[in-house]
Amino acid sequence: LALNATIEAARAGDAGKGFAVVASEVKNLATQTSKATDDIATEIGAVQNISSEVTASINEIVGATNLLSGYVTGVAGAVEEQNAVTKDISANTQQASLAVIEISKRIRKLTTG
Repeated sequence: LALNATIEAARAGDAGKGFAVVASEVKNLATQTSKATDDIATEIGAVQNISSEVTASINEIVGATNLLSGYVTGVAGAVEEQNAVTKDISANTQQASLAVIEISKRIRKLTTG
């Protein structure tokens, strides 16, 4: 558009001074638009870089969370095992106590008579 206006201004001579002003303004606007487009492209690139960094950070957090979840599951399993062993010990202790009571009764019976 600026080139067309410049050509028309040259053809028109003195009468084309208005075209020359328009051509100059169009060139200025085109330059400003080009610079703004470059600035926008730079900003988009920066946003894309930040987005990539955020995605990488989120992936690290997800990995750490999964690892922690595995640890928690392991601890929960160990606690369940410990509870089962504690119940077994308690049952065995109770059986041993009953056996001691029975032995004591038999010893008393033998000693008395």
